[in-house]
Amino acid sequence: MNIDIELAKHKLQQVQIFEYKVGDCLFDAIAYLLNYSTSLKLIQKNSMCYLQECLTIGTPQTLECCQCELNP
Repeated sequence: MNIDIELAKHKLQQVQIFEYKVGDCLFDAIAYLLNYSTSLKLIQKNSMCYLQECLTIGTPQTLECCQCELNP
């Protein structure tokens, strides 16, 4: 699999050399957004795993929240 061919199928090209200027907010913003996106996904996944674990063992507060959601 050639990455250039795959990118060309979507009218994209691989950037291998670029000029980075110190203080360029675009690169800082991209790095921040990628990190934030990954962190957010991990938080969501961990929260759902924790909720599932609490429901499985029958934690009273979790069961009460579940009942509230099912019977508004």
